[in-house]
Amino acid sequence: MTRPGQAAAKRVAAFAILALLLLVTTSLVAGHLAGQQKVFAARAAALDHERRILARLIAEGAGVAGPAGSEAGENLLYQAPQAVIAAAQAQSKVTQVIAASGGTIVSSQPASPSEADGLTRLPLRVTFEADVAALTRILVAAESAQPLLVIEQMTVIDPDGTAPVRTTAARVEPNRLRVELAISAYWQAP
Repeated sequence: MTRPGQAAAKRVAAFAILALLLLVTTSLVAGHLAGQQKVFAARAAALDHERRILARLIAEGAGVAGPAGSEAGENLLYQAPQAVIAAAQAQSKVTQVIAASGGTIVSSQPASPSEADGLTRLPLRVTFEADVAALTRILVAAESAQPLLVIEQMTVIDPDGTAPVRTTAARVEPNRLRVELAISAYWQAP
C-alpha cells in the first residue's frame, strides 16, 4: 500500500514520461524538417527506457489517474480478452487518429506481439501521407491518445523533394510527405 505522497509522486513521474515522449517525437520532426537526416538510435533507446519505467509503474499498481480519476491500467492499456483483438483495436485507433488529423493511410500492418515486464507489446507499422501541419496534428494526437500509443520510430520522406508550391498568388499547395511510423500499444492479459 502506498502513501498519498508516493502515489502523487508516481502520477507526476508517469505524466512527465508522457510529456518527454511528446517532446522527443516533436524534436524528431523538427530535425528532419531542418534537413538533418540522422539515425535516432539514442532517442529510440530513451523511449525504450521510458516505456520500461511506465510498465514498472503500472505493474506496481501506481495510482496514475487518467480522465475522471480512473486507474492507469484502464486508460493506458488496451482492454480485450485476447492480444489479437487488442492489436486490432490499436490499429483502428491509429487509423482514426491519422484520418481525423488530415493524413491519408497508404498501408497499415500489425506485427507479432511480444511480452515483456508483464505487458504484451502490440507493434504496428503504418505508412501515410500528410503535409507538415497534418503530421504535427497526427503526432500530438497519437502521443496523447488513450489507451497509450508509443511512437517507436519515424521516417519522413519527401517524395518529390520540393518545398510547398505556390499555385496562385493567394494559394499555396502544401508539400505532401510520406511518413512511416513504428507504433506500439500495450495489452495485459485479464
